[in-house]
Amino acid sequence: MFAYIEGNIAEKNTDSIVIEAGGIGWELRCSLQTIRSLPPPGASAKVYTRMRVSENAPPELFGFATREERTMFEKLCTVNGVGAKSAQSLLSALTVKELLAALSSSNVAQISKAQGIGRKTAERIIMDLRDKLLPLAEKYFGAQGQLPDMPQSETTPTALYGAQSDAASALASLGFPASEAKLLVARVIGVRMEGGEAIGSAEEIVRDALRMRNM
Repeated sequence: MFAYIEGNIAEKNTDSIVIEAGGIGWELRCSLQTIRSLPPPGASAKVYTRMRVSENAPPELFGFATREERTMFEKLCTVNGVGAKSAQSLLSALTVKELLAALSSSNVAQISKAQGIGRKTAERIIMDLRDKLLPLAEKYFGAQGQLPDMPQSETTPTALYGAQSDAASALASLGFPASEAKLLVARVIGVRMEGGEAIGSAEEIVRDALRMRNM
């Protein structure tokens, strides 16, 4: 397994680069974020890699400007219904930091802006990855760090997870399956964020969830 390739950039395209190393031109599929951050053709660069093998298709090498982007790509590909193409689309639309902020705040609207990512897929990504990516979020924002462009009282991971967890537990106590409770909470927070509202307390989230459920 290749960890990275270091060499001269021979080509930069809209969704890939060619990097020459050891007399071989390696074609790497890359997000727009990575392509923009790399130097122009002729310059030397180090690109982190990951190979993906799918049925009835040749193996593909994917390239990333940072280890963090590669980690995010790998995590996204574990979500049911999200393949390498969708993961690259998300990483083209949002930086790793922006995507972590969107996950932490359950911002469905922000995530579903990426091409090929619908609302239901965005909700699934949030449900599957939000807690798993907390260590990476803490690297960017600190254990109690403020996420960008959001009110401080609503942005620390502890505050967000606390309100959402309490709301989901309350819905579960009312008889909702755990998976449905989490999905309803994600939807409520997504709608609130779209409307520019504060995430609110667990009680407010539960109230809106019940209203949404009965619509």
